[in-house]
Amino acid sequence: NNLIMRVVYSRRLASVWIKNHKKYYSSVNHKVEGGPVLLELNSSVARITLNNPAKRNLLTADVLDQISTNLNQLSTNNDIRVLLISNKGPALSSGHDLKDMIQKDQSYFHTLFSHLTHVGSQIQKFPVPVIAQINGMAFAAGCQLALSCDMVYATQKSSFAVPGIKLGLFCHTPSVALLNSINSTKKGFELLFSGDSVTAEEAEELGLVNKVAKDEEDLERITNEFVEKMKRYSRSVVKLGKESFYQQLELKRKGGSKDVNDLMQDFMVRNAMMKEAQYGFESFAKKQ
Repeated sequence: NNLIMRVVYSRRLASVWIKNHKKYYSSVNHKVEGGPVLLELNSSVARITLNNPAKRNLLTADVLDQISTNLNQLSTNNDIRVLLISNKGPALSSGHDLKDMIQKDQSYFHTLFSHLTHVGSQIQKFPVPVIAQINGMAFAAGCQLALSCDMVYATQKSSFAVPGIKLGLFCHTPSVALLNSINSTKKGFELLFSGDSVTAEEAEELGLVNKVAKDEEDLERITNEFVEKMKRYSRSVVKLGKESFYQQLELKRKGGSKDVNDLMQDFMVRNAMMKEAQYGFESFAKKQ
């Protein structure tokens, strides 16, 4: 009886959430040119751009593969001083493709959730600063990607959320990046358990965003100011400083015999296999 009640309640939440957020996830009329992931090199700045606006830059296995490959290739380029991760269209990313998560086994979910965690690890190990340059929404796994970056710049129209609970899948793995960044664990709890979104200005107050820009032009100006500073500094010193920065955080974060990312991946897999989550995926797919 308790399980039936939970499933029914999950269905109601999923229906309400999909209705309220359909404008964020429904397809829009954008023509994709150059593939879902673009790579640009401009002197000392590299840029990875998520380029599938019609699908809100969903983080599919293929997209994550391309991001990972680009990170590997760029990491050996000694001319790069800053790497930007940005978006075309109204979202950095709305997260994973829920349609692909219906009736999958544990192996599939382990691979999917560990893939983005691996990309986050690559970002932290990248030898120079990686900046998420956001103009739009960063939800669920998209929020995880943004907060896995060393810094986040966002326009005023941007928003952030970890809304998985509304579809029956708690944002376990995104919570790692969220709680590593946020300046209030109480607010982190509220965001994870309400699924509500916050504006760029609110995200800045919470420590999730470094600076908020008025528009795209201002976003480039703010970014360039930091890039110019990095050009003046020793790349070797920056690389060493970044290594020590994250090793220090890792020592504070480690606890028990299991890494927190592995632990949260296990929770994600267990949750994704639950009836409530599967119903949420199916309900979402039927609305598309």
